[in-house]
Amino acid sequence: MDQNFEVYADILNTHDTDVLLKHHHLAEPVYKTSEKVSDFFQSKFLIETWQSDTVVTTFVQLLETLLSCDKAKLMKFSHLANSVILLDEIQTIPYEYWETIRESFKILGEKLNVYFILISATQPLIFTPGEDIIELVPDYKKYFLFFNRTKLIVNGKIGFDEFKTTLLEYIQNNPTKDVLVIVNTKKAASETFKFICEEIDTSITETYFLTTLITPYERKEIINRIKKTSTQQKVIISTQLVEAGVDISVDTVFRQLSPIDSIIQAAGRANRYNEKPGISEVYVYDIEDYRKSSNFVYGSDLLLKTENVLKGFREVEEKDYIHLIEKYFIEVRKQSDNTSQPILNAIKNLDFSLVDFELIENRNTESIYIQLNERAKEIWQEYLIICKTEKLTPWERDAVFSKIKTEFYDFVINVPIPYDSKMIDFDSEKLFNFYVSELNSPSQNYTYSSDDFTQNRGYVASENTTYIL
Repeated sequence: MDQNFEVYADILNTHDTDVLLKHHHLAEPVYKTSEKVSDFFQSKFLIETWQSDTVVTTFVQLLETLLSCDKAKLMKFSHLANSVILLDEIQTIPYEYWETIRESFKILGEKLNVYFILISATQPLIFTPGEDIIELVPDYKKYFLFFNRTKLIVNGKIGFDEFKTTLLEYIQNNPTKDVLVIVNTKKAASETFKFICEEIDTSITETYFLTTLITPYERKEIINRIKKTSTQQKVIISTQLVEAGVDISVDTVFRQLSPIDSIIQAAGRANRYNEKPGISEVYVYDIEDYRKSSNFVYGSDLLLKTENVLKGFREVEEKDYIHLIEKYFIEVRKQSDNTSQPILNAIKNLDFSLVDFELIENRNTESIYIQLNERAKEIWQEYLIICKTEKLTPWERDAVFSKIKTEFYDFVINVPIPYDSKMIDFDSEKLFNFYVSELNSPSQNYTYSSDDFTQNRGYVASENTTYIL
């Protein structure tokens, strides 16, 4: 989202908030124009009511505005009238909400003169082509034939140890190729990263780990390093967080079985600019040891539909991806049509007490502040001063904290609490709602090095602790 915002800022040639506004929970809470900078409380109101010509925001903010009874979320609803809404990567909306989204968008279009433009290389069948929606690009399928940068190589079931060995052999036998590995869980990513780092010569191969178990600060640094031209081979082990909004290009992708749209998004990280010689391979594996956890992440029904679509294929070139996508979403649409829509039914029955939309499941987590460097330590000290200043009202405390909020959360990770526990595994007590890994006394549960990236595995639970997904 931040990348999109900067693109808009370059096009509009401004950062004035009345022209271009960025709104998400970590965005800078300051409303500023060429004439004035509003104070915290004015800024909060103006931002949260979307008082701007152009708003760059998230699916969560938009959909919770449409499908909520929370007055704080509804304050910006009226600003949607007469707007044009561009929705990027709309396939990320779970099919359970498709009918609700379709009906809501149609009503907004009819009653509030709202236009929706859906942007995705893997367009889902939320809307019926020719009835609910029209294609802006005539004969759009011919453009899928224009590029042939990658090809899927579909493999069957494989054990996790065999998968790691296969990956290792590929890395060693192809020292000039950058490799991206995307698995479905943080545990699988961590174990794969550890194995590869132990088996390869990391002095000649750059190895990186990307999951939400490492801080946003580190993720930004790693992505910048990946983008830099290097004579050394790069190996990146990641979860699906690299599939959207991360602009990197590698030679080869290894992808654990996931829904078709996710696999195609992963393929988009190989030979992205058609700069690689030949067609880049995207190897797809069904890792048996992690099938149950993959079902938890994506749902067994979507993985089964993916298997059915890929059945009989050994290789699929990029020019034929469109056929896989269409076949897959036809099956998903059938599933959606047979899925109950409790929120939509509640709206139709005027039972607004049941209208409570959550795009992201609210799982219990604990927050850890990681003092990676001197600046992170300074920000933590500022946070402590804010918390200990008793004369501040809650509103004043929020206003003071807002000045460091964006930078503060660059050093925060949220760790899900294991289902069989009431807390996470960590070697210190909480302080003002955060566990803390101090700069001069780092936690044993968090590994970090500013120089040796093979050490950067982020949060690691003790061996006797049930690992998180």
